[in-house]
Amino acid sequence: MEKLEFWTRRRFAQLLLTAAIATPLAARAAPGRDALLKDDVLPDLWIGNPDAKISIIEYASVSCPHCAAFHLGAYKELKEKYIDTGKVRFVLREFPSDPLAMAGFMLARCENDALKRADMLNLLFTEQRIWLDPVNGDAVATLSNLVRRQGMSHQQFESCLRRQDVYEKIIHMRTHAVDVFGVDSTPTFFINAEKLVGNHPIEAFDRVIEGMGK
Repeated sequence: MEKLEFWTRRRFAQLLLTAAIATPLAARAAPGRDALLKDDVLPDLWIGNPDAKISIIEYASVSCPHCAAFHLGAYKELKEKYIDTGKVRFVLREFPSDPLAMAGFMLARCENDALKRADMLNLLFTEQRIWLDPVNGDAVATLSNLVRRQGMSHQQFESCLRRQDVYEKIIHMRTHAVDVFGVDSTPTFFINAEKLVGNHPIEAFDRVIEGMGK
């Protein structure tokens, strides 16, 4: 198999640096809800009620253990209590911390379908220790075998990871989050315009959401 060079560690770092130079730093005043909800170069793939009064935006990396802990813990309660009941709509925005996280996000974006993307992200978080474990050897092969569970063929896998346009758009979104919204760690949440940083229990989300009147 031809090596997928463009998401190697060196290339990832080069594109991050280029994006940082090309994008002027914005004043980091607290962002308003309207600014947060604007689509960037990649459209948001929301789940939940599109007319919900409360929106939760999460900036995360699929290789981040704290993000996985959130998605395997509080997120399940959040989804059952607020998203599935139509009170909240939710989106995860890409904030990759390394080349393998970038690859995971590119695979999740491949079909541009909100529910399929959510299923792929759930798989990557659930099996994070497996596909990131260096003991398993070739990370690319491990990841390819894993996503077959979602019905993705090896040919589709390679095609998704060769999408240079998607790669560069994710880099742009990450840089925009840093420069405009002050995101500097994962997970970072914006509940409407209220910022919440780190892996929190459901009670932290309850307090913010209930304060907004649900």
